[in-house]
Amino acid sequence: MLDKLINERASEGWELATYDYMATAIQIKGAFVVTFRKEKA
Repeated sequence: MLDKLINERASEGWELATYDYMATAIQIKGAFVVTFRKEKA
């Protein structure tokens, strides 16, 4: 799912800047924080 998101944004001209996994205190759920950047034309 993450690869699909990155590939979709790349096809729109976005560049992956950073990504990180943020776990919760109980380690059952977590989330990815994905940051993209795009130069202004």
